[in-house]
Amino acid sequence: MKKTLLALAVLITAQAHALVDMKNANYSNTWIDMDVPGTGYDLKIIRTYNSRSLFNGMFGFGWCSDFETSMEINAEGNLKVKECGGGLEVTYSPREVTRKDVENTIAQIINKMKTEKKVGVTEAYINGLKTSLLEDDNARSELAHKYGIVVPVKEGTKFYANGKEVENITFNKTYYTRTLADGSNQRFSPQGKLTHIYDKNGNYLKFEYDKDVVAKVEDNAGRRLNFKYYQNKKVKSITGPNGLNVDYKFANLDDLSSVKNAWQKTYTYEYDDLHNLTKASWPDKTFISIKYDKQKDWVTAFADRDKCVESYKYEFSQNDPNNHYWSSVKKVCGKEVVADNKYEFWHQQRPDGQYFLQRVMTTVNGNVTDIS
Repeated sequence: MKKTLLALAVLITAQAHALVDMKNANYSNTWIDMDVPGTGYDLKIIRTYNSRSLFNGMFGFGWCSDFETSMEINAEGNLKVKECGGGLEVTYSPREVTRKDVENTIAQIINKMKTEKKVGVTEAYINGLKTSLLEDDNARSELAHKYGIVVPVKEGTKFYANGKEVENITFNKTYYTRTLADGSNQRFSPQGKLTHIYDKNGNYLKFEYDKDVVAKVEDNAGRRLNFKYYQNKKVKSITGPNGLNVDYKFANLDDLSSVKNAWQKTYTYEYDDLHNLTKASWPDKTFISIKYDKQKDWVTAFADRDKCVESYKYEFSQNDPNNHYWSSVKKVCGKEVVADNKYEFWHQQRPDGQYFLQRVMTTVNGNVTDIS
């Protein structure tokens, strides 16, 4: 019950102030470029921007989509699903991973590294690397892959996600099947590419690739989305049923600058030199604007389409700044202060080295809620 309440608290936190997450100091928003209803799955093109994402996919830097959901095997033989290509990461394990398992992987990496006898690999460097690899499973997996440290997966192995016992992934020799709580499932290739999505009634979407990019998405009724790309693998256009079409343009190769959607409405986007979205404009000439602390990659101000302005401040505990911090937001519309809130967060480390959100305390219009 506490896990459910804490998750709800974080969700409310994310929605209590425009589209800026007070826990991560990032701006995110979603646009729909095409929506074709059907008896099974709707054919939709949905893209999401996250100002703190380093993902650089088909829609450009900071943007992701469900077409880019992927899976990978990490250093301890677990499976990690990356929603939206660069969004939420969920790890599935056939058993609980202990700190000993993680330390064993790190020891193998260090031993392989020492045999290379590279300049600069000192004891001080190694000690620092051990600490960082304990906390960063992505870096640990990359180095394990580099040095050929793998845990073989046996056919029929079932993987479970921590806190999501109703979900699982099963390895079926030539593919992985991820079963979700609503009865739907996703199928991934051994290389981690999403190949199918099924609902509980057997309706499906099938994904076809041209090398490493999505070329076609087709449903069980034969309706299709066809993708065309620029030379740098950014999407140029997507065509759908009944002559529907979406066109995409980019600035500086990686920054999505203009989208003419299936309803012939054009949206434009502007960025700073670090790919941070600074302005998004709607067809009715309204727009939102965002300001950043570019050194720390934090959103510091947000102006919505009604010209209300939100200002953000981030502070940290002196004793444990990495795991205990708080943020505040003040929203002003015209000359009126309509919100002045505070959000405080505590994290703890699990035995496998990863951190989780342990407590959230919010102060909204003077009302305090404390959930752990």
